[in-house]
Amino acid sequence: MLTESEVNMFFMRVFAVWQLELERRLESLVFRDDRRRIVEFLVNLVKKKGRPVGNELVVRPFIAYQEIATQTATSRQTVTTTLNDLRYQKLVVFNRSQLILRNLNKLHKE
Repeated sequence: MLTESEVNMFFMRVFAVWQLELERRLESLVFRDDRRRIVEFLVNLVKKKGRPVGNELVVRPFIAYQEIATQTATSRQTVTTTLNDLRYQKLVVFNRSQLILRNLNKLHKE
C-alpha cells in the first residue's frame, strides 16, 4: 500500500463509505423511532437493490421480516405491523419473493 497509491486510495474509499454507513445507522438507532427506521431501511434497500419496472421499483428477493427487525433494532411484530400499514396506504406491495415500491418520494416523506 505504501508503494501503490491506487490501492491505498481504493481502501481509503472503502473505509470511508463503511464509516459513513455506520454513522448513518447509529444516528438512525439513536434519533428515530421504530417506524421511521423501518421505512428508512426500505428506502435504502430499494436504492441499493431495486430495479425499475415501469413507475415502480422492485426488490427481489425480499428480505425476511426477522432480518429487517435485526437490521433496524426492532421486533419482527413491529416490522409486520409497519409493512402492513404501508401496504394499506398503498405505498408498497410485497410477498415472500418481492417488494414493490409504488412511490419512493412519498415513502421517503413517510
